[in-house]
Amino acid sequence: AVVFLPGATPRVLLASPVSEASHSVIWTDLDGRKLDGRHWLGGGWTGASHLARDVGPKAVAGIDAYAAITWQNDLRLTALHADGTSSPVLAPASSATRPGPVAALGGLAAWSGVLVATLPKDNSALFIDAVAGRVHGRAPLPDPRGVAFDARGRLLALSGRRLVAFSHVAAPALGDARVLVASGLEDPRALTVDGRGNVYVADWGYSHQVKVFDSEGRPLRTIGMPGGAVVGPYDPKRMNRPAGLTVTSDDHLWVAEDSVAPKRVSVWTTAGAFVRAFYGPPQYG
Repeated sequence: AVVFLPGATPRVLLASPVSEASHSVIWTDLDGRKLDGRHWLGGGWTGASHLARDVGPKAVAGIDAYAAITWQNDLRLTALHADGTSSPVLAPASSATRPGPVAALGGLAAWSGVLVATLPKDNSALFIDAVAGRVHGRAPLPDPRGVAFDARGRLLALSGRRLVAFSHVAAPALGDARVLVASGLEDPRALTVDGRGNVYVADWGYSHQVKVFDSEGRPLRTIGMPGGAVVGPYDPKRMNRPAGLTVTSDDHLWVAEDSVAPKRVSVWTTAGAFVRAFYGPPQYG
């Protein structure tokens, strides 16, 4: 997972779901130089599979981002504070305020202190009050995947092969969905929004590219060579399972790829040009 953190010193937050001896969460500058890191979040072993920054007008002060992962069917949700500390958003597992068993997450988004986590196995969206540390409830959402709020407060959601928008979200209800993209996506997994309202969708299937749409769902461009990993000479312009997406203040798209061969974070201009990539060690490294 990856998310941009604006401010006096713009940073990028990167997370891995699991770590043993290394940092599972790190902060870098916009050139990818590591600034800081944390070992585990929310309990032993885990980092985060999803990251979200609250872009609402009533975002909780002092919280840079939220990190989430499911571990042994328990949702670990952590607030990452601006002073470098972290705290759990939800009470311990024995509390009645927790959502119960959660098999996996499809996406995470935040708006004015309310978190939306999609649950693919349950075909639902889970609403969480980040201030009170309790679950509001669930709303039905077919085949939910990535979610993100745009500057207008719309919740954009990948539902199966479609991109839909909810203009009036009131926890725990989603309201009526407007379909922005009905075709052209093969196996979309995640999305992010830039400052102009353009939507970036990580698409798998036979694509393994990032597909860009304007705020109304009109296609703009495709980033990366199609086809994913192939036999033959390595091509850095091919992504393999693009997952986490974020757009930084210098107009670059960062892509955290869900792969161990190679472990890679790639950086592109929002116009689609490959800039650089960062590579990790072998599978268990």
